[in-house]
Amino acid sequence: MNGTRKAAGIVLAALALGAAIIYVRSDREETRLWRAFDRVLRAVEKRGAESVLESAQRARETAEAFAPEVRVALPPFGEGTLSRNELAARIFHVRSLPDTLEFHTQKRALEIAPDRRTARMRMEASAVARSGSAVEREFRVAILEWERADREWRIAAVTAEEGIRRLPPPP
Repeated sequence: MNGTRKAAGIVLAALALGAAIIYVRSDREETRLWRAFDRVLRAVEKRGAESVLESAQRARETAEAFAPEVRVALPPFGEGTLSRNELAARIFHVRSLPDTLEFHTQKRALEIAPDRRTARMRMEASAVARSGSAVEREFRVAILEWERADREWRIAAVTAEEGIRRLPPPP
């Protein structure tokens, strides 16, 4: 009987350790994904005037966070499958239009697949673009699908769950 208790204790300890490892690993993956997302968001933002070379470099660096072929459904930004080069060109174009461009997110949710090869983010996002004295604000619910390749997470798809809603300019 004493041996049975000891064996049961070892099994329970092993299960607890396994659950702790899974929890820590899952938490670490969530942190990595959110950090990767935040880096992409900050790279797309524009704080002021940039040279064409700087802007092109930021667009290329941003596109590197995406899979080689990314599915996009974000009218008017684009719909369909884009290569990284096509995506970089679109990012360059969108960033070239305003003087400044900033993004804010809220109600962020992340779901990592049990196999830890894919993940899905859902969030409410707003964009504020300023050109001279003109200010435009847009709001949409966005979904990003991530794939893990070579130990790195890459964005495989970006879609809008809801159409664009224009918001009034800030006071």
